[in-house]
Amino acid sequence: MSHGPNQPIARQHRSKVTHDLLCDAAEEALREGGLALCTIQEVARRAGRSGASVYRRFGDKDRMIIAVIERYLERMLSANEVGFKALAEQYPRLEERLKVLVEGAVASQRRDARLVRAFRDAAARSSNDALTAAMVWMRDAVLDLARRALRDCSSEIARQDKEQAITFAVDMLMGALEVLTNNDAPSLSDGAYQSELYDMLYGYLSSPAIDARS
Repeated sequence: MSHGPNQPIARQHRSKVTHDLLCDAAEEALREGGLALCTIQEVARRAGRSGASVYRRFGDKDRMIIAVIERYLERMLSANEVGFKALAEQYPRLEERLKVLVEGAVASQRRDARLVRAFRDAAARSSNDALTAAMVWMRDAVLDLARRALRDCSSEIARQDKEQAITFAVDMLMGALEVLTNNDAPSLSDGAYQSELYDMLYGYLSSPAIDARS
């Protein structure tokens, strides 16, 4: 049997196709039924592969979840980088930029809430340090993007310590998004939630701190 120069490339392509196929199946299961549905057997069934092929690819369920997290984060970071450039060009002022940032964050969190919950459940139940590190990496990436978006408008922030104000505002935003992640049936509609969250954050950033001693 001859081995042409393109064989390694073909093997790499097949390997990537298999990897993406299994990750697609795992992500689909996580979105539909959380961690309980995302078993090796279920992923194999959805992907049209054997359970043994999933084990050969990932080794165990934890490493399969890590692969899904890494691919999800790479996709999210790529989209966010494009979105950040558009945000900077189209919405240079704090008021409008913050509104778009909040709307996008709420919509994204609502769309991916079950998936993110499954990621967290996997990290909480596992002793795999790489899984925990992947979750920290994902959170840090989201925090960094939000800080960059606000830092770009720091001249409009009325607080004396602008960097501290940005950090606090982003922490408030992340806390509010956490509520959406943990609640499938919130008392407010997404539109109302976005409006209240925007008013709170913009009010904080655009108002100078009141000196309690005066």
